[in-house]
Amino acid sequence: MSKRPDTCIYFADTIMQQLQKSKRKSKIRQSLWKRVCYPCTLVFLLTLTSWVHVLTWEKSPSEYWNDCVTVFKDIFAKTTVYELGKGQQFGQTNNQLVAILHALDYAMDQHGQAMLSEDSFPDNRFVISVSHWARNTLAQFLQQDPSSTSGISTNDWINELYQELPILTLDRLEDAIPGWKRFRTLQAGEMFFYTQKGNYSNHAYLKQRRMVVFKRLLHLVPLVHFQAYNALLGYLRQNQFSDKYVAIHSRGLDGQCSWRVGPNLTDDECHMRPSYIKALLRPHRDSLTRNMPIVIISDMQQKQTIQRLVNDPEIGPNVIVPAFDLPNAQRTLVSDMILAAKSSIFVGPRVSSMTVIIGQMRAAQGASLETNKIFVRKTNSSTILSSFTVVGDYEICGECIFYCNVTATDMCGHKPVYA
Repeated sequence: MSKRPDTCIYFADTIMQQLQKSKRKSKIRQSLWKRVCYPCTLVFLLTLTSWVHVLTWEKSPSEYWNDCVTVFKDIFAKTTVYELGKGQQFGQTNNQLVAILHALDYAMDQHGQAMLSEDSFPDNRFVISVSHWARNTLAQFLQQDPSSTSGISTNDWINELYQELPILTLDRLEDAIPGWKRFRTLQAGEMFFYTQKGNYSNHAYLKQRRMVVFKRLLHLVPLVHFQAYNALLGYLRQNQFSDKYVAIHSRGLDGQCSWRVGPNLTDDECHMRPSYIKALLRPHRDSLTRNMPIVIISDMQQKQTIQRLVNDPEIGPNVIVPAFDLPNAQRTLVSDMILAAKSSIFVGPRVSSMTVIIGQMRAAQGASLETNKIFVRKTNSSTILSSFTVVGDYEICGECIFYCNVTATDMCGHKPVYA
Protein backbone atom coordinates (compact mmCIF):
# COMPACT_ATOMS: atom_id res chain seq x y z
CA MET A 1 0.00 0.00 0.00
CA SER A 2 1.60 3.24 -1.10
CA LYS A 3 -0.39 5.58 1.14
CA ARG A 4 -2.55 4.76 4.14
CA PRO A 5 -5.67 6.88 4.66
CA ASP A 6 -5.18 9.21 7.63
CA THR A 7 -8.83 8.81 8.62
CA CYS A 8 -8.36 5.04 9.04
CA ILE A 9 -5.38 5.61 11.33
CA TYR A 10 -7.34 8.19 13.35
CA PHE A 11 -10.28 5.84 13.89
CA ALA A 12 -7.95 2.92 14.66
CA ASP A 13 -6.16 4.97 17.31
CA THR A 14 -9.51 5.99 18.78
CA ILE A 15 -10.63 2.37 19.07
CA MET A 16 -7.27 1.42 20.59
CA GLN A 17 -7.81 4.02 23.31
CA GLN A 18 -11.23 2.54 24.03
CA LEU A 19 -9.68 -0.92 24.26
CA GLN A 20 -7.19 0.36 26.79
CA LYS A 21 -10.01 1.92 28.82
CA SER A 22 -12.00 -1.31 28.64
CA LYS A 23 -9.31 -3.01 30.75
CA ARG A 24 -10.58 -1.01 33.72
CA LYS A 25 -14.20 -2.06 33.18
CA SER A 26 -15.92 -5.10 34.64
CA LYS A 27 -15.36 -8.43 32.88
CA ILE A 28 -18.93 -8.40 31.52
CA ARG A 29 -18.63 -4.90 30.03
CA GLN A 30 -15.13 -5.70 28.74
CA SER A 31 -16.37 -8.87 27.03
CA LEU A 32 -19.37 -7.01 25.55
CA TRP A 33 -17.09 -4.33 24.11
CA LYS A 34 -14.65 -6.81 22.54
CA ARG A 35 -17.23 -9.26 21.21
CA VAL A 36 -20.03 -6.92 20.07
CA CYS A 37 -19.28 -3.20 20.13
CA TYR A 38 -15.75 -3.37 18.77
CA PRO A 39 -16.52 -5.54 15.68
CA CYS A 40 -19.65 -3.52 14.82
CA THR A 41 -17.79 -0.22 15.25
CA LEU A 42 -14.90 -1.49 13.17
CA VAL A 43 -17.13 -2.49 10.24
CA PHE A 44 -19.04 0.82 10.46
CA LEU A 45 -15.85 2.88 10.47
CA LEU A 46 -14.30 0.90 7.65
CA THR A 47 -17.39 1.47 5.51
CA LEU A 48 -17.64 5.14 6.48
CA THR A 49 -14.00 5.97 5.83
CA SER A 50 -14.07 4.10 2.53
CA TRP A 51 -16.93 6.25 1.23
CA VAL A 52 -15.44 9.44 2.72
CA HIS A 53 -12.27 8.88 0.74
CA VAL A 54 -14.23 7.91 -2.36
CA LEU A 55 -15.86 11.33 -2.32
CA THR A 56 -12.58 13.15 -1.74
CA TRP A 57 -9.91 10.98 -3.43
CA GLU A 58 -11.91 9.55 -6.34
CA LYS A 59 -11.11 5.88 -5.64
CA SER A 60 -13.46 2.95 -5.61
CA PRO A 61 -14.92 1.83 -2.26
CA SER A 62 -13.18 -1.55 -2.53
CA GLU A 63 -9.74 0.09 -2.85
CA TYR A 64 -10.25 2.21 0.24
CA TRP A 65 -11.80 -0.72 2.09
CA ASN A 66 -8.67 -2.80 1.44
CA ASP A 67 -6.42 0.08 2.51
CA CYS A 68 -8.30 0.51 5.78
CA VAL A 69 -8.37 -3.23 6.49
CA THR A 70 -4.59 -3.25 6.17
CA VAL A 71 -4.26 -0.36 8.60
CA PHE A 72 -6.55 -1.95 11.18
CA LYS A 73 -4.81 -5.32 10.85
CA ASP A 74 -1.44 -3.69 11.51
CA ILE A 75 -2.63 -1.78 14.56
CA PHE A 76 -4.81 -4.46 16.14
CA ALA A 77 -2.75 -7.55 15.34
CA LYS A 78 -2.43 -9.73 18.41
CA THR A 79 1.16 -10.27 19.50
CA THR A 80 1.84 -13.66 21.05
CA VAL A 81 4.07 -13.30 24.09
CA TYR A 82 6.16 -16.36 24.95
CA GLU A 83 7.15 -16.02 28.59
CA LEU A 84 10.47 -17.59 29.54
CA GLY A 85 12.15 -17.43 32.92
CA LYS A 86 9.38 -17.81 35.47
CA GLY A 87 9.97 -21.52 36.06
CA GLN A 88 13.04 -23.37 37.21
CA GLN A 89 16.23 -22.86 35.22
CA PHE A 90 17.91 -25.76 33.41
CA GLY A 91 21.65 -26.25 33.87
CA GLN A 92 24.30 -23.57 33.89
CA THR A 93 24.74 -20.38 31.87
CA ASN A 94 25.26 -21.80 28.38
CA ASN A 95 22.46 -24.35 28.80
CA GLN A 96 20.24 -21.43 29.71
CA LEU A 97 21.39 -19.56 26.60
CA VAL A 98 20.53 -22.65 24.54
CA ALA A 99 17.04 -22.65 26.07
CA ILE A 100 16.60 -19.00 25.02
CA LEU A 101 17.77 -19.75 21.48
CA HIS A 102 15.36 -22.67 21.30
CA ALA A 103 12.50 -20.51 22.59
CA LEU A 104 13.14 -18.26 19.59
CA ASP A 105 13.13 -21.36 17.34
CA TYR A 106 9.86 -22.51 18.90
CA ALA A 107 8.17 -19.15 18.38
CA MET A 108 9.35 -18.92 14.78
CA ASP A 109 8.12 -22.45 14.09
CA GLN A 110 4.73 -21.70 15.64
CA HIS A 111 4.34 -18.71 13.34
CA GLY A 112 5.66 -20.35 10.19
CA GLN A 113 8.77 -18.17 10.00
CA ALA A 114 11.59 -20.33 8.63
CA MET A 115 14.40 -17.78 8.72
CA LEU A 116 15.34 -14.51 10.39
CA SER A 117 15.68 -11.46 8.20
CA GLU A 118 19.33 -10.43 8.00
CA ASP A 119 18.77 -6.72 7.48
CA SER A 120 15.49 -5.79 9.12
CA PHE A 121 13.65 -6.13 12.41
CA PRO A 122 11.54 -9.31 12.64
CA ASP A 123 7.78 -8.99 12.40
CA ASN A 124 5.81 -8.34 15.56
CA ARG A 125 3.60 -11.41 15.57
CA PHE A 126 5.51 -12.71 18.59
CA VAL A 127 8.01 -11.71 21.22
CA ILE A 128 10.03 -13.68 23.78
CA SER A 129 9.46 -12.07 27.19
CA VAL A 130 12.38 -12.92 29.47
CA SER A 131 12.44 -12.65 33.26
CA HIS A 132 14.29 -14.14 36.23
CA TRP A 133 16.98 -16.61 35.07
CA ALA A 134 16.43 -15.89 31.34
CA ARG A 135 16.86 -12.15 31.87
CA ASN A 136 19.91 -12.71 34.07
CA THR A 137 21.53 -14.95 31.44
CA LEU A 138 21.18 -12.31 28.73
CA ALA A 139 22.33 -9.60 31.13
CA GLN A 140 25.48 -11.62 31.83
CA PHE A 141 26.36 -11.32 28.13
CA LEU A 142 24.98 -7.88 27.29
CA GLN A 143 24.85 -5.70 30.39
CA GLN A 144 27.47 -3.02 30.83
CA ASP A 145 29.67 -3.47 33.90
CA PRO A 146 27.90 -1.58 36.74
CA SER A 147 31.31 -0.31 37.93
CA SER A 148 32.07 1.23 34.54
CA THR A 149 32.50 5.00 34.34
CA SER A 150 31.48 5.16 30.68
CA GLY A 151 28.16 6.76 31.52
CA ILE A 152 26.24 4.04 29.67
CA SER A 153 23.15 2.85 31.53
CA THR A 154 23.43 -0.76 32.65
CA ASN A 155 19.94 -1.40 31.30
CA ASP A 156 20.43 0.08 27.83
CA TRP A 157 21.06 -3.44 26.56
CA ILE A 158 17.34 -4.23 26.95
CA ASN A 159 16.25 -1.62 24.40
CA GLU A 160 19.19 -2.39 22.12
CA LEU A 161 18.40 -6.10 22.13
CA TYR A 162 14.77 -5.48 21.17
CA GLN A 163 15.97 -3.43 18.20
CA GLU A 164 17.83 -6.52 16.96
CA LEU A 165 15.69 -9.51 17.97
CA PRO A 166 12.10 -10.16 19.16
CA ILE A 167 13.28 -10.53 22.76
CA LEU A 168 12.15 -8.19 25.52
CA THR A 169 12.30 -8.14 29.30
CA LEU A 170 9.01 -8.55 31.11
CA ASP A 171 9.17 -5.10 32.74
CA ARG A 172 9.36 -3.39 29.33
CA LEU A 173 6.63 -5.45 27.69
CA GLU A 174 3.60 -3.19 28.15
CA ASP A 175 5.38 -0.05 26.99
CA ALA A 176 6.86 -1.71 23.91
CA ILE A 177 3.78 -3.66 22.84
CA PRO A 178 0.50 -1.98 23.87
CA GLY A 179 -2.84 -3.49 23.04
CA TRP A 180 -3.93 -7.09 22.75
CA LYS A 181 -1.52 -9.85 23.64
CA ARG A 182 -1.74 -13.61 23.82
CA PHE A 183 0.45 -15.22 26.50
CA ARG A 184 2.15 -18.62 26.54
CA THR A 185 4.54 -19.82 29.24
CA LEU A 186 7.60 -21.81 28.19
CA GLN A 187 9.62 -24.06 30.51
CA ALA A 188 13.43 -24.10 30.49
CA GLY A 189 13.82 -27.88 30.23
CA GLU A 190 11.23 -28.15 27.48
CA MET A 191 13.01 -25.47 25.46
CA PHE A 192 16.49 -26.89 26.01
CA PHE A 193 15.45 -30.19 24.43
CA TYR A 194 13.19 -28.63 21.79
CA THR A 195 15.35 -29.04 18.68
CA GLN A 196 16.34 -32.57 19.69
CA LYS A 197 12.83 -33.76 18.86
CA GLY A 198 13.56 -33.94 15.15
CA ASN A 199 11.72 -30.76 14.15
CA TYR A 200 14.25 -29.86 11.46
CA SER A 201 14.52 -31.99 8.35
CA ASN A 202 16.72 -29.26 6.86
CA HIS A 203 19.41 -27.97 9.20
CA ALA A 204 19.99 -24.98 6.91
CA TYR A 205 17.10 -23.18 8.65
CA LEU A 206 18.73 -23.57 12.04
CA LYS A 207 22.12 -22.57 10.64
CA GLN A 208 20.75 -19.36 9.12
CA ARG A 209 18.98 -18.43 12.36
CA ARG A 210 22.09 -18.96 14.49
CA MET A 211 24.30 -17.00 12.11
CA VAL A 212 21.95 -14.01 12.25
CA VAL A 213 21.32 -14.22 16.01
CA PHE A 214 24.98 -14.38 16.95
CA LYS A 215 25.95 -11.61 14.53
CA ARG A 216 23.44 -9.39 16.30
CA LEU A 217 24.26 -10.54 19.84
CA LEU A 218 28.03 -10.15 19.39
CA HIS A 219 27.40 -6.64 18.10
CA LEU A 220 25.80 -5.82 21.48
CA VAL A 221 28.40 -7.39 23.80
CA PRO A 222 29.94 -4.51 25.81
CA LEU A 223 33.66 -3.74 25.69
CA VAL A 224 34.19 -4.97 29.24
CA HIS A 225 34.04 -8.54 27.93
CA PHE A 226 36.80 -7.79 25.41
CA GLN A 227 39.35 -6.74 28.04
CA ALA A 228 40.83 -10.24 28.34
CA TYR A 229 41.06 -10.50 24.54
CA ASN A 230 42.87 -7.15 24.32
CA ALA A 231 45.18 -8.23 27.16
CA LEU A 232 45.93 -11.44 25.26
CA LEU A 233 46.84 -9.52 22.10
CA GLY A 234 49.19 -7.36 24.14
CA TYR A 235 50.78 -10.46 25.67
CA LEU A 236 51.24 -12.09 22.26
CA ARG A 237 52.95 -9.03 20.79
CA GLN A 238 55.12 -8.57 23.85
CA ASN A 239 56.32 -12.18 23.55
CA GLN A 240 56.69 -11.99 19.76
CA PHE A 241 53.89 -14.41 19.00
CA SER A 242 51.58 -14.23 16.02
CA ASP A 243 48.20 -12.55 16.57
CA LYS A 244 46.67 -15.73 15.20
CA TYR A 245 46.14 -18.33 17.91
CA VAL A 246 44.54 -21.68 18.66
CA ALA A 247 41.95 -21.84 21.46
CA ILE A 248 41.37 -25.08 23.37
CA HIS A 249 38.33 -25.47 25.59
CA SER A 250 39.11 -28.03 28.28
CA ARG A 251 36.05 -29.14 30.24
CA GLY A 252 35.75 -31.79 32.93
CA LEU A 253 31.94 -31.69 32.87
CA ASP A 254 31.97 -33.10 36.42
CA GLY A 255 33.66 -36.28 35.21
CA GLN A 256 30.89 -37.06 32.70
CA CYS A 257 32.60 -36.06 29.45
CA SER A 258 33.55 -39.59 28.30
CA TRP A 259 30.09 -40.93 29.16
CA ARG A 260 28.42 -38.11 27.24
CA VAL A 261 30.60 -38.74 24.19
CA GLY A 262 29.70 -42.43 24.33
CA PRO A 263 31.43 -45.68 23.37
CA ASN A 264 31.21 -45.25 19.59
CA LEU A 265 33.49 -42.22 19.39
CA THR A 266 36.97 -41.49 20.65
CA ASP A 267 36.98 -39.49 23.86
CA ASP A 268 40.23 -37.67 23.01
CA GLU A 269 38.33 -34.38 23.30
CA CYS A 270 37.72 -35.06 27.00
CA HIS A 271 41.43 -35.34 27.79
CA MET A 272 43.01 -33.02 25.17
CA ARG A 273 46.22 -35.01 25.12
CA PRO A 274 49.14 -33.37 23.30
CA SER A 275 49.13 -36.10 20.61
CA TYR A 276 45.47 -35.32 19.80
CA ILE A 277 46.05 -31.56 19.62
CA LYS A 278 49.14 -31.98 17.43
CA ALA A 279 47.27 -34.32 15.08
CA LEU A 280 44.46 -31.79 14.58
CA LEU A 281 46.88 -28.88 14.12
CA ARG A 282 49.33 -30.65 11.83
CA PRO A 283 47.84 -29.26 8.57
CA HIS A 284 48.05 -25.73 9.99
CA ARG A 285 51.58 -25.92 11.41
CA ASP A 286 53.47 -24.80 8.32
CA SER A 287 56.43 -22.45 8.26
CA LEU A 288 54.17 -19.45 8.88
CA THR A 289 52.19 -20.87 11.80
CA ARG A 290 54.75 -23.11 13.48
CA ASN A 291 54.87 -20.75 16.46
CA MET A 292 51.13 -20.25 16.64
CA PRO A 293 50.22 -19.77 20.32
CA ILE A 294 47.75 -22.12 22.00
CA VAL A 295 45.35 -20.48 24.47
CA ILE A 296 43.55 -22.70 26.96
CA ILE A 297 40.22 -21.76 28.52
CA SER A 298 39.08 -24.18 31.16
CA ASP A 299 36.79 -24.83 34.11
CA MET A 300 40.01 -25.97 35.86
CA GLN A 301 38.51 -29.37 36.71
CA GLN A 302 41.29 -31.08 34.74
CA LYS A 303 44.51 -29.42 35.80
CA GLN A 304 46.49 -32.48 34.70
CA THR A 305 45.29 -31.88 31.13
CA ILE A 306 46.68 -28.35 31.18
CA GLN A 307 49.91 -29.57 32.77
CA ARG A 308 50.44 -32.18 30.04
CA LEU A 309 50.07 -29.54 27.34
CA VAL A 310 52.38 -27.11 29.13
CA ASN A 311 55.03 -29.82 29.60
CA ASP A 312 54.95 -31.09 26.01
CA PRO A 313 58.34 -30.34 24.42
CA GLU A 314 56.87 -29.45 21.02
CA ILE A 315 53.82 -27.31 21.76
CA GLY A 316 54.39 -26.55 25.46
CA PRO A 317 56.38 -23.34 24.85
CA ASN A 318 53.42 -21.95 22.89
CA VAL A 319 50.77 -22.74 25.52
CA ILE A 320 49.12 -19.77 27.23
CA VAL A 321 46.74 -20.17 30.17
CA PRO A 322 44.95 -16.84 30.74
CA ALA A 323 44.15 -17.82 34.33
CA PHE A 324 47.91 -17.80 35.02
CA ASP A 325 49.52 -15.74 32.24
CA LEU A 326 47.05 -12.82 32.21
CA PRO A 327 46.59 -12.23 35.95
CA ASN A 328 45.58 -8.58 35.58
CA ALA A 329 42.95 -9.13 32.88
CA GLN A 330 39.34 -8.96 33.95
CA ARG A 331 38.09 -12.44 33.07
CA THR A 332 34.53 -13.73 33.06
CA LEU A 333 32.73 -16.64 31.44
CA VAL A 334 31.77 -14.33 28.59
CA SER A 335 35.32 -12.99 28.16
CA ASP A 336 36.60 -16.58 27.89
CA MET A 337 34.02 -17.23 25.19
CA ILE A 338 35.13 -14.09 23.34
CA LEU A 339 38.75 -15.28 23.53
CA ALA A 340 37.77 -18.59 21.94
CA ALA A 341 35.43 -16.99 19.40
CA LYS A 342 38.24 -14.73 18.16
CA SER A 343 40.67 -17.63 17.64
CA SER A 344 41.92 -18.82 14.26
CA ILE A 345 41.38 -22.47 15.21
CA PHE A 346 39.14 -23.82 17.97
CA VAL A 347 39.20 -27.23 19.68
CA GLY A 348 36.59 -28.32 22.21
CA PRO A 349 34.34 -31.18 23.36
CA ARG A 350 31.14 -31.63 21.35
CA VAL A 351 29.15 -32.47 24.50
CA SER A 352 29.67 -29.01 26.02
CA SER A 353 27.02 -26.42 25.19
CA MET A 354 29.65 -23.71 25.67
CA THR A 355 31.85 -25.35 23.02
CA VAL A 356 29.04 -25.60 20.46
CA ILE A 357 27.95 -22.00 21.07
CA ILE A 358 31.52 -20.77 20.64
CA GLY A 359 31.69 -22.70 17.37
CA GLN A 360 28.53 -20.95 16.18
CA MET A 361 29.87 -17.57 17.28
CA ARG A 362 33.02 -18.17 15.23
CA ALA A 363 30.95 -19.11 12.19
CA ALA A 364 28.84 -15.96 12.59
CA GLN A 365 32.04 -13.91 12.48
CA GLY A 366 33.13 -15.55 9.25
CA ALA A 367 35.44 -18.31 10.48
CA SER A 368 35.70 -21.35 8.23
CA LEU A 369 33.65 -24.22 9.65
CA GLU A 370 36.54 -26.63 9.25
CA THR A 371 38.52 -24.59 11.79
CA ASN A 372 36.02 -25.72 14.45
CA LYS A 373 37.66 -28.95 15.62
CA ILE A 374 34.61 -30.01 17.64
CA PHE A 375 32.81 -32.86 15.94
CA VAL A 376 35.75 -35.19 15.37
CA ARG A 377 36.05 -38.95 14.96
CA LYS A 378 38.62 -41.50 13.90
CA THR A 379 38.76 -41.86 10.11
CA ASN A 380 36.28 -44.34 8.68
CA SER A 381 36.73 -44.37 4.91
CA SER A 382 33.46 -46.23 4.32
CA THR A 383 31.30 -43.41 5.69
CA ILE A 384 33.21 -40.21 4.91
CA LEU A 385 30.79 -37.52 3.78
CA SER A 386 31.66 -34.79 1.29
CA SER A 387 31.17 -32.18 4.03
CA PHE A 388 33.85 -33.81 6.23
CA THR A 389 37.44 -32.62 6.40
CA VAL A 390 40.03 -35.38 6.80
CA VAL A 391 43.00 -34.50 9.00
CA GLY A 392 45.41 -37.41 9.32
CA ASP A 393 43.64 -40.10 11.33
CA TYR A 394 40.62 -37.90 12.05
CA GLU A 395 37.52 -36.65 10.26
CA ILE A 396 35.98 -33.30 11.15
CA CYS A 397 32.37 -32.28 10.54
CA GLY A 398 32.24 -28.49 10.47
CA GLU A 399 28.52 -28.29 9.68
CA CYS A 400 27.68 -30.40 12.73
CA ILE A 401 27.65 -27.36 15.02
CA PHE A 402 24.28 -26.66 13.39
CA TYR A 403 22.01 -29.53 14.42
CA CYS A 404 24.31 -32.51 13.96
CA ASN A 405 21.42 -35.02 14.16
CA VAL A 406 20.54 -34.17 10.56
CA THR A 407 24.06 -33.38 9.35
CA ALA A 408 25.76 -36.57 10.57
CA THR A 409 23.88 -38.60 13.20
CA ASP A 410 26.84 -40.73 14.26
CA MET A 411 28.94 -37.64 15.07
CA CYS A 412 26.68 -36.25 17.81
CA GLY A 413 27.75 -38.38 20.75
CA HIS A 414 25.71 -40.21 23.39
CA LYS A 415 24.39 -37.04 25.04
CA PRO A 416 24.61 -34.38 22.32
CA VAL A 417 24.00 -30.67 22.55
CA TYR A 418 21.71 -29.35 19.81
CA ALA A 419 22.42 -25.66 20.28
